[in-house]
Formats: sequence, C-alpha cells, structure tokens
Amino acid sequence: MASNNNENQESISITTAMNSIFTSKSGADCTFVIHGKELQAHKNILAARSHVFEAMLHGPMAPANQKHLIQDPEITYEDFEAFLRVLYTDALWMTPSMVKAFLHLGNFYAVQYFLEQCVKFIQDFLLDPYNCLEYATMGLLIAPTSTLLKICMRQYFHSHPYNELVYRLPDGYSKNLICPALATEMSHQHETFGNNSTKDAFFKKISEWAESYCIQQYQQIIPEKMKKIMEPIMPHFDAKLLLPITLATTIKQYKLIRVDELNDLLAD
Repeated sequence: MASNNNENQESISITTAMNSIFTSKSGADCTFVIHGKELQAHKNILAARSHVFEAMLHGPMAPANQKHLIQDPEITYEDFEAFLRVLYTDALWMTPSMVKAFLHLGNFYAVQYFLEQCVKFIQDFLLDPYNCLEYATMGLLIAPTSTLLKICMRQYFHSHPYNELVYRLPDGYSKNLICPALATEMSHQHETFGNNSTKDAFFKKISEWAESYCIQQYQQIIPEKMKKIMEPIMPHFDAKLLLPITLATTIKQYKLIRVDELNDLLAD
C-alpha cells in the first residue's frame, strides 16, 4: 500500500499536490478565523506569496497561538478560502460575483502576481463592451496597482466610445452611473485611448453623465452643483477643441470656463 502511495505522489503535478495539502490541512500551523469560522493554513506557504502574510504570520505582532481574526466586511469566508487556495496552487477560476472580493484581497495582501492573474482571467473570460466600465471602476478603486483599468479603458474607447457612462447591475436591467473618480480618469485617458471619438463628442458624453449624476445626487440639475462636479474634469479638456455650439450651451450654461475666455473662443 505504501508503495502505491509513493507512486501516486511521484506522478501528480505540483498544482494537484498543493491543492491536496490545502484541502487536507496536513501540517497546518496557523488558523484564520473569518467572521467566526476557522480556516487552517500553512505559514511558510503564505509568507512566501505575500510580504503582508509574512509580517502577519512571522512578525513580532503574530499571536502566540497563531489564530488570526479576519473581520473584513468586503469578503466572506468562502472568498478568503478560495483566495488562499489560489495562493497554494496558482490555479485561478472565478465567477463575476467573486471578482470584487478577489481584487480586494489581492490588493490588501499585496499579491501582485495574483492580481495580474485576476486581470488576465477577466480579460480572457469576463470582459465585454457592456461591463468594461464596471471592471474599470474596480481597477481604479479596488486594485489600483493592477493593469485592469488600462485594459478596460482600451476596451471602452476602441469598441463603444459613444455609449453612455453606465454599467448594468447584476439583475441585468438596472444601470449604475460610473463614479466621479472614473469620469475624471476617463477624461484624462481619452487622449491615450480615444481614437474613435473626438474631444467634443466625448465632452458631450461626460457632460450628459454629469447631468445624470447631479439629478441622482440632488434630484435636479443645479448649475452650481454641475460646475462643482465638472471642476476636476475640466482640466482634461482644451476648450479650443470644443465646437462653438458646445461652448455656447453647456460651457456657458454651467460656467465651466472664465467668461473672458469663453467670449474670446466664441469670437474666433
């Protein structure tokens, strides 16, 4: 029997062997308590994958009993377990519902290789023109050290640069406006990726988003609020590249540039 076991061990891949170690918990020497539920693991394996885990498990503040309390509201026990399994095996698979938690965990524990594997998986299996702004938001706010934002910007500008700046919610029908931070970043990135849309056309799209966002926040379009929403965005647009009709309407109505500058542009 021992001989058969040895033969089996010698013929399996490293991925299979590491998955077996993670599943069996053989030799486990630390325990994570995630929202009250325990998960055993191996210190050296995790420390080898992340300097955050190394400090947590081997640093001077490590608890003597090696029980580590995880109360992160952004994740579930299942998310953390799946994350550790990938760190053991490098075998990544995720559903759309897992992406946000995986990116959060990869960023929090500073596992850059894991983050880029997540990005590759999203790009290969999940990303499309209709969800790219949702993933762009995650790339900007949750995993800023990854290349996800750049990939999503390229997807948006090269496929549907005139689409409204929203993404669909999980119910498949409701839509969510992009956040101001992403609107600002897209205005900045337009110069790099916006080959299929002019500055004026994209400015119109941004101003329509700002009006919708203003209504969402204040129940109506208020010129003073519009000016405030557009304030961090305007430095990314050269008013000289906007059409006269845009200058005479949106720019003038919301006082987005100085009056003397506007008059000079309209007079040219």
